[in-house]
Amino acid sequence: MYFALLLSIVTVLVNLASGFEGDVQTVCEHDTLSISCCDDGYVLSVIAASYGRHDRTTCPGPTLTTSCDASSSLNVVQKACNGKSSCSVTASNFVFGDPCFLTFKYMSVTYDCIQVEEKGVCEHQTLSLSCNDGDALSIVSASYGRHDRSTCPSGPIVSTACHAGTSLDVVQNKCNGKSSCSIAASNSVFGDPCWGTFKYLNVGYQCITDAQEKSKTVCEHQALSLSCDNGGILYVIAASYGRHDRVTCGSGPIISTTCHAGKSLIVVQQACNGKSSCSINASNSVFGDPCVGTFKYLAVKYQCL
Repeated sequence: MYFALLLSIVTVLVNLASGFEGDVQTVCEHDTLSISCCDDGYVLSVIAASYGRHDRTTCPGPTLTTSCDASSSLNVVQKACNGKSSCSVTASNFVFGDPCFLTFKYMSVTYDCIQVEEKGVCEHQTLSLSCNDGDALSIVSASYGRHDRSTCPSGPIVSTACHAGTSLDVVQNKCNGKSSCSIAASNSVFGDPCWGTFKYLNVGYQCITDAQEKSKTVCEHQALSLSCDNGGILYVIAASYGRHDRVTCGSGPIISTTCHAGKSLIVVQQACNGKSSCSINASNSVFGDPCVGTFKYLAVKYQCL
C-alpha cells in the first residue's frame, strides 16, 4: 500500500514537471498495470515503456544494476494497449523476459488518451490511408484477424479471437511518417493468425501536422541526437536505417537504394520515446545490416509532446 501511494505521488510530480499532458504510471515487478481513458471516443496511445530498473529508490528490492531495460518493453505494451479504451499488463519476466537477473524490477509506462481515425478492409482487399498534403501518418493501432462475426461476414468463421502479432509493426513500418500509404490485408503480409477464418484489417491512426513534425538525418557511423525544449518529451513517428536515394550521405559506396532495417522504428522509439533527449548510433551493430556493401543513413521523424 505504501509503495503504491509513493508511486502515485511520483507520477503526479513527473507530470507537473513536464509540459506533457498525458500520464505516467509505474508498478513493481509481479504487479499488474491497468490504464484507461475516461472520455468516450478516446483511446490509449502508449508513448514509452520500460520494464527494468533505472534507480535504487523506485520499488526497493535486491538491486544488482540500475541500468537495465527490456528491449521489448515498448513493443509489448503498445500491442497490448494501443487503440483500446483500457488495458492491463503484468510487470513480469514471463511477459518481457528478464533484462537483469537477480534485480527486482519495475515497469513504467507513459501514455496519452487521443482520438483517432479508424479504417478497415476485408481480407484480400487493400487498405489505403492518407493525410492532407504536408501532414504525416502516425499509426496507433492495427489488427489483422477477427474479433467478431459481424465485420466482413461473407466468408467462413472458425474463430473470433484471432490477431496477427505482427499487425502493428507491419503497418507502422509501411505507413508512419508518410502522407499516404497502401497495404494489402492478406496472409502474405501478416501471416495467418487463424487458419480457415475469413479475416479483416482494422487500423487506427492520426495525421500529424507539418508544424508539429521535426526530422533529422545522420550518416552511418554517426550518432543521431534528438531533444525537446521547455519540458517536452520525444515521440518518434518514423525511422529508417538504410538507403532510399543516392543523394543523402552520398560519400560512400551505394549498391542499393531500396534498403531499410525492419526494426528501425521500434529501436529508435525504445531509445527515445518519453525522454527529453536521446542519442542513438547509426550503425549495423544497433540495427543490423539491411544492405551489405551500401553506405547507409538513419532518418528520423519525431515530434515534441
